[in-house]
Amino acid sequence: MAVSTLYHPDPDILSEKAADQFLTVLATYTGESGHIKIALSGGSSLLGFYHAIIEAADSVPEDLWKKLHFCLADERLVPKDHRDSNYRLLDEVFFSHLTNKGFITGDQILSVDTTSSSPAGDYSRLVPKVDIALLGAGPDGHITSLFPHHPSIDNEDPDFILVKDSPKPPPTRISMSPTMVRSCSLVFLFFISEKKREAYQRFLDPVLSDREVPCKLATRAVDTLICSTLMVPE
Repeated sequence: MAVSTLYHPDPDILSEKAADQFLTVLATYTGESGHIKIALSGGSSLLGFYHAIIEAADSVPEDLWKKLHFCLADERLVPKDHRDSNYRLLDEVFFSHLTNKGFITGDQILSVDTTSSSPAGDYSRLVPKVDIALLGAGPDGHITSLFPHHPSIDNEDPDFILVKDSPKPPPTRISMSPTMVRSCSLVFLFFISEKKREAYQRFLDPVLSDREVPCKLATRAVDTLICSTLMVPE
C-alpha cells in the first residue's frame, strides 16, 4: 500500500492538481474487462475537482472516455429528483456536462434503483467492483455513509451495504462497505476547508482506529492520494 499527499491551500488549485493526477492515472490504468469503474461522492468537497475534470475533458482521448463507468460511492434512498439525492447533485455538477458534450453516454452512469426492495444487493450486482474511489471526508471523519462508531463500519460484506439509522438524514442509505473501500486500486481522499481540520487531525492520529475515524479506511486501499488544503504537520 502506498499513501501520498497532495497539498495546496487554495482549493481551486488543489482541485486542478488532483484532476491532473487523476487523468494521468486513467491514461495508464487497465480495468477488468476493459472498463474502469469509478465511484463518486456527493457533498461539497469534490465540486472543484469535478469542475476541473469538465474543464479538461477535451484533452481526454475518446477511447479512454468509453472505458469509464461512473457509480456512486453511496446513495440516500430517496427519489432521484430529491434534494438529498447524491445522483441529483452529481448529475447537475458533473454527469450532465459530460453527456451534453458527448464525452460519455447515459449507459456509463450506473445509478441506484432507490425504489428496489433490495437496493444494496441490486447495486452490488450492477457494480461488483470499484477500481477508483473519489471520496470526501466529512467533519466527523466519515466517508461514503460509513460513520464513526456506527454498525456499518463493522460490516464485513464485500459489496454495497444497506445503512440504517444514519446519524445524518436521511436515515436509510446504501454505501460501499469497508471491505469494498479497502479493495480499491486507488482512492482519492479529500479534506477541503477549515471545516475538515479536526477530521484531518484525527485522520493523522495513529492511535485512533478506523472505527473511530472511518476515513482511515481509504489508506487500506492499494494506493491512496490524500488531497488536502490543510498543512501537513511536520
